[in-house]
Amino acid sequence: MQKEYAEKLIQKTQQDYQKLAKEFSVTRAFPWQELEDLIKYIKPGQKVLDAGCGNGRSYQLLRSKKINYLGVDNSPALIREAQNKYQFGNFRVMDLTNLECEKDTFDTIFCIAALQHIPSKKLRFQVLQDFHQILKPNGYLIMTNWNLWQKKYFWQTLKYSLSSLCGKHRELDLKDVYMPWKARFGVVDRYYHAFTPRELNKLLQDSGFKIKKSYYVKKGEKSDWRNGYNLCTIAKKVKNLQ
Repeated sequence: MQKEYAEKLIQKTQQDYQKLAKEFSVTRAFPWQELEDLIKYIKPGQKVLDAGCGNGRSYQLLRSKKINYLGVDNSPALIREAQNKYQFGNFRVMDLTNLECEKDTFDTIFCIAALQHIPSKKLRFQVLQDFHQILKPNGYLIMTNWNLWQKKYFWQTLKYSLSSLCGKHRELDLKDVYMPWKARFGVVDRYYHAFTPRELNKLLQDSGFKIKKSYYVKKGEKSDWRNGYNLCTIAKKVKNLQ
């Protein structure tokens, strides 16, 4: 993907969530069930970054651990939603492609349904490298990404993949898709990358992480690629990058 087009997609995603912030927040009022199993990696007193925090819904679970929490998102409208709902949370407007955090700062990074919005392999690699840098040694990266290969979306994802090769969406990379959100004011086509476990695991390993767990999940229960709603990944910082 061309750098200029990737930058346009980042701006588009920000603008899309600016428009959808209130409607989106209504549908994301509570954390997903699978997140309850993931917080076991977090210990009281740790420093946790909620990367791509959206309206702050993961804070509901994380605050029970009595942690030092920071939630960041590039949508000012979603950050306002988070600040209004969770007045004791620490939320800031910050883009994942330009994290303003010091090295070896966080014990754990939560990245829930966010990396999927980062366009181009180069930028996704950059984000994961930045995560690696700002994690403390042996820190954890806990991530979910929408499974766009499940049977509900399989043909649409495949259609976009073919279109990126020889159709009208040649500006997209393979496995990039636009998924529609039917808002009250019209349809918003949001950009996503449809990860596979093999692809994501390779990207994490190249970024200096060791994969601890990788599995599909549906409503808190482990599933397969045909039926799972999300791909959950737990990775650990195990080596320093040169």
